[in-house]
Amino acid sequence: MPHNEYRSTPAWPYHISCGGVVYREGPAGREFALLVRHGGKRGSSADSWHLPKGTLSREETLEQAAGREIREESGLDVEVGAYLGAIHSRFTHPRRKHFIEKTTHYFLCQWTGGTAAMDDEHDAVEWKSAPEALALLAQVPKQEGTMLERAAQWLEERAA
Repeated sequence: MPHNEYRSTPAWPYHISCGGVVYREGPAGREFALLVRHGGKRGSSADSWHLPKGTLSREETLEQAAGREIREESGLDVEVGAYLGAIHSRFTHPRRKHFIEKTTHYFLCQWTGGTAAMDDEHDAVEWKSAPEALALLAQVPKQEGTMLERAAQWLEERAA
């Protein structure tokens, strides 16, 4: 495991990740980017929907990590904006069997371009309305829908 990341180990169970809620103003209104793994990957038959995120490197800020991880996972270029908060989770790693205490920090990010040339962890990036995105994220027990709700609320309050 690289020592330049805030990644958990059996001796040090703390893991820090960063990501974002990416939005754009599309032809049908405001849309949010979701990553999808189609059924059959990682032992599940159902599609799995996620916000882009990944592990913080020691030499970067939370904002830098969020932007880098969004680019790596989705291929999208973004302007990192408002801090939306963090999700804390505690679990046992399914393969390594050690306890992990994970904190994932999220930022509101405006799409500025990109080719959607993404890593191999996901199958596609799809743009969804807030209600569609919330319904898809509700299927994942990671509380990511809370971050999308905060982003939508923040954007609505600024538009008023």
